[in-house]
Amino acid sequence: MTVIDLGELRDGVPPGPAPRPPRAVGRPFRLLVVLLVALLTLATAAPPRGPVEWTLPGGLGSAVFVSGDVVYVVRPDRGGAGGRELVAYRGGRERWRSPLPGAGTAVSVWGQDRRAIVAGRGGDDTDWQTVTYDAATGAYVWRRPGIAFAVGRVLLMHIVRRLT
Repeated sequence: MTVIDLGELRDGVPPGPAPRPPRAVGRPFRLLVVLLVALLTLATAAPPRGPVEWTLPGGLGSAVFVSGDVVYVVRPDRGGAGGRELVAYRGGRERWRSPLPGAGTAVSVWGQDRRAIVAGRGGDDTDWQTVTYDAATGAYVWRRPGIAFAVGRVLLMHIVRRLT
């Protein structure tokens, strides 16, 4: 047989007040530390940055291409001779400018393997050509007939011939 002792039962004597739990020593200090950490966390959190924007000179007849962190603008040449020029910008500042051969239209401009590649129509706007510049200095590297396509790190050239 199992006996469970439940304590003494006293008749007529009201139970005394429950013993007070021990006072938490340092509770205000801990609360102050938590509030201070929360305040410092919120104060050092940077607000989300908005989009970066700047105005690039271009004018009518300009085309803008973005490749990585560089913006390329193909625009009419300032000399007024009917030519075009390629201008590279990074962070809103002009890095370099180079003349493009002919007066045709640029279809695409992109950066690949330290080169800026421009594909588009040639001078009489009938033949396709690809021109390559050094991406750091804007120095002319090579020019080939046809249009270039980037496939990964490979550059494919497609020669377009007009049937007459």
